[in-house]
Amino acid sequence: MKCTVCGKEFEDGLEACPSCGTRKIEMGIKATENTAEKAEKKDAPRLNGYTPDFNKFSGGVTVKEKKASLIAGMDLKLFSLILLIVMVVIFIAVKVYYDRKTAISYFKGFSVELPVSLKEETNDIFAVDVYDSCRAYSNGSMEFVIIEYDVFTLYPQALNKGETGDFETYSNYLDANSAIKDLDRQILSDMNDAFELELVRYKLGDKVNNRMSFTYNDEKSYDNYAEVRTFLHNDKLLVFVCTCSENIKSRMSDTFDNIFSSIELE
Repeated sequence: MKCTVCGKEFEDGLEACPSCGTRKIEMGIKATENTAEKAEKKDAPRLNGYTPDFNKFSGGVTVKEKKASLIAGMDLKLFSLILLIVMVVIFIAVKVYYDRKTAISYFKGFSVELPVSLKEETNDIFAVDVYDSCRAYSNGSMEFVIIEYDVFTLYPQALNKGETGDFETYSNYLDANSAIKDLDRQILSDMNDAFELELVRYKLGDKVNNRMSFTYNDEKSYDNYAEVRTFLHNDKLLVFVCTCSENIKSRMSDTFDNIFSSIELE
């Protein structure tokens, strides 16, 4: 190649004239790519005949390979165990919430706030006389029983004063009405006497006014704990019983207290 300034010949690969120092660009000649640049461009990928300049688009930043996620690299057995534990925790949390959630249940003559998890079943082992109705509800942790007695079924003499001069009938009438006034307490004594004969390993806890507690062994050979409250309301004797396994008695104590305190007579 000939320098346009001094007229000297020089090699094409040089960027400037070695004699006068004039650069090719000053002579109006495009600079020649060096061998390394040519090799780099030759090896670069081509898209439909076009060689993209990746550094131009990435800003010269080196893109590193994305690491695998934590779950993808986790042992399958470990992942299954963690998933099982999470499911168990969720199940327990839902059950605890459901067992603690309550709603007011309305019956004829009274209402009571009960756990919504209670489901109706059949159980009349706590009935000691002819009753009008006996309702039982359970949820796996506890059982709640409502027994209703008609006082005049228990003491029919209370309805008959007798004819004038029939002192025996009138005396029975007075005795029956007197007994009815104390029926909410007397029924506890009757229950205690009956349970001593009928329930396995029965043991009275306490019996004060209209409340009683006791333990017993059921037909499945489980040791159970029970609390009773009685109410005399109009011509009805209402008996409420809460039971649970004896080993969770302390845990169910607040639940029993809340149920009994929520009873409203209408």
